[in-house]
Amino acid sequence: MKQKKKLAALCFFGQARTLKRCYPYIKKYILDPLGENKKDYDIFCCVEDDEDAKNLDLLNPTKVLKIKSENAKKVFKKDLDWLNKYNYRKFVLRIGPRTPHPFENMIQGIYKKKLCYNLLEDYVSENNVEYKYFVRARFDIVLAEEIEINKMKIKKDEIFVPKNEEIRSLVGGIDDCFSVASDLDTFKVYCNVVDNIKNLVLKRHSLSFGFFKKLYFLTEKTYRSFLVRLFKKNKHFGMIFGLLTLIPSVFFYRSMRKQLVGSHTLLIYQMKKNGKKIKEVKVNYAIVRKNDTGYKGILRIEE
Repeated sequence: MKQKKKLAALCFFGQARTLKRCYPYIKKYILDPLGENKKDYDIFCCVEDDEDAKNLDLLNPTKVLKIKSENAKKVFKKDLDWLNKYNYRKFVLRIGPRTPHPFENMIQGIYKKKLCYNLLEDYVSENNVEYKYFVRARFDIVLAEEIEINKMKIKKDEIFVPKNEEIRSLVGGIDDCFSVASDLDTFKVYCNVVDNIKNLVLKRHSLSFGFFKKLYFLTEKTYRSFLVRLFKKNKHFGMIFGLLTLIPSVFFYRSMRKQLVGSHTLLIYQMKKNGKKIKEVKVNYAIVRKNDTGYKGILRIEE
């Protein structure tokens, strides 16, 4: 079979709740500059199997996988059991107002990333296609200007991500909202964090706890779990939770913030240990989410 050459493969994964609102920007600033769908580029989607999945018709994807997030719990049950057992003992992934089971939430997201990559990899193998660029984007991203992917000078073993001082200073990680690579192997390493999550967490985030830290962590885990059970049905739950955990968070975590487990930091470790380089470039974007009362609007923007 003669090899086909296309400019880009784009991978979208997650929930498509706000895709209708974001699609005009995705089309104008990402898709249109690449050319014609399925001629110059292909789109691969792994989407939450809910009523919003129908929004994917806007993207006209080449391949789609619909999945329930709960499936990740079954696939990674052993890893989840181990991670939850040692959370707050060997490392810390903090319980939050929207993450009463934080490792489950993390794995659900990065599992969809892997499955979306699998769609791409299978398609490349079955159709003998070669792409110049591999792009990861979100369904809920809004760009303010064109991303000139076809002009990016990306070397093998490099990946471009948005430059975001907020995320770097907050969790010591990189922005995972958008990325571009020029070789399939680099993109595979980027997308397959979930396969190695147990070792990544253990090697990157293991902490030596003294007596007072052990006492604090035991207290915090119990306290945060109690707040989740007590206020989770309250419409102001997020605000209440934030206020009641503000003081210990500010004073205790300042010195160890970058040691807390997060998908952003695991991604850095995964890339570097596989010999991949991360380059940060300016991307002017926002993320749009939705709650029960309507759109929250822009949650984060990089300028």
